[in-house]
Amino acid sequence: MKKPLLAILTAGSAVALLAGCTAGSSNDGKPEPTASASAASAPESGMCVDGAITVTEADLTDGALSITECAQVYLLTNDAEITVSGVAKIGAEGARNTITYIGNAPELTQMSDDAGNTLVAAE
Repeated sequence: MKKPLLAILTAGSAVALLAGCTAGSSNDGKPEPTASASAASAPESGMCVDGAITVTEADLTDGALSITECAQVYLLTNDAEITVSGVAKIGAEGARNTITYIGNAPELTQMSDDAGNTLVAAE
């Protein structure tokens, strides 16, 4: 008699526990974003956010772009004419970009051995 009673009590406890987990749910099984997940969205391309900007082909006008006062620039472009002022570091993943700087020369990091990106001082 003790074994069937123990089995019934164990099964009843398990059902009550599982029912308690889902009874108050209002999201119908769909995950809801947390505050940290919704706040961690990537910045738009072409916008300097927190001192960094990522530049893609879509950000260029006639193959060119000017960037001022953004500490770090990440180029994902090819054959572009980029003018920078107030930029400390440039990471270039694209190729054959000509980067003209005004003021202090930024540090250029080529992400590819054969990228052929050039850094020149403005005249």
